[in-house]
Amino acid sequence: MTHRNAGASIAEAVSKRIRPEHPRRPVSYAARTAKPASANDHSTLGETGIDIEHLRQVAREDMVFHLDDLLFRRFPLGWSERLGLDIARQAAEAIADLMGWSPADVTREVDRYNNLVAREFGRTTPCI
Repeated sequence: MTHRNAGASIAEAVSKRIRPEHPRRPVSYAARTAKPASANDHSTLGETGIDIEHLRQVAREDMVFHLDDLLFRRFPLGWSERLGLDIARQAAEAIADLMGWSPADVTREVDRYNNLVAREFGRTTPCI
């Protein structure tokens, strides 16, 4: 059994107990890419080379709830040499409107991320 098979089986079992909110649609396993940014709109996240629009697309479509979801589980930035500490605020500000975060929420998310890195890795500043 693969993750795809397991996901389909779970979704079918749950749909028998809970009424789905939306009509059934086929699952697509095709790769999705971010729309390329225009020449005037091209910006990247720090020195990572990750396009801000790609970051926003992932935040919008991949059920991101917290900044650490984005930086550790959707992108490998939390696992980088700098542990994402150098770009956490920029990333949070880039997706704030999509997440419904106020400036205070952005600060809370960045603090939450920094505290997680400090707790799990013993670092409060980037390693490099």
